[in-house]
Amino acid sequence: MSQNEQVKKVEKVEKNSTSLKVVETPKATQEIKKPLISQEEKNKTSEEIIKMLQPTAEQRLKSLEQMRILGDKFTFLKTKQDELEKFVLSSDGTKEKISLSNASGFKFEVSNSQTIEKVLDVIASDLKVFTERADKEILNFAI
Repeated sequence: MSQNEQVKKVEKVEKNSTSLKVVETPKATQEIKKPLISQEEKNKTSEEIIKMLQPTAEQRLKSLEQMRILGDKFTFLKTKQDELEKFVLSSDGTKEKISLSNASGFKFEVSNSQTIEKVLDVIASDLKVFTERADKEILNFAI
């Protein structure tokens, strides 16, 4: 379309009292500027990656100790979960008792089977959450 034709169209639009907005779109030949990363930043990042992939003897020993702690925690929780399951399986609903005591020597005992069942459900669900969390920590642990 020639320039004269474009001017005529604009004049027609002005006569109709309509306003137009001119929007510029980027041309296909224009490139989007990307932020440049300096060579120093590249080197620093490379060094950090190498440190992660090649830990020192001290870092490996520290990681080993952390893995042992995670393993002990998981084993402890799994043992408690097994003990609770055995307790639930062996109970007949007539002779169970739950006792609570504090550092001051005060004791509280409950023998109501419905109350004991509710307490055991809460304990079982908490142990399950803690055990699953410990399991994920071990699986996600990186040396």
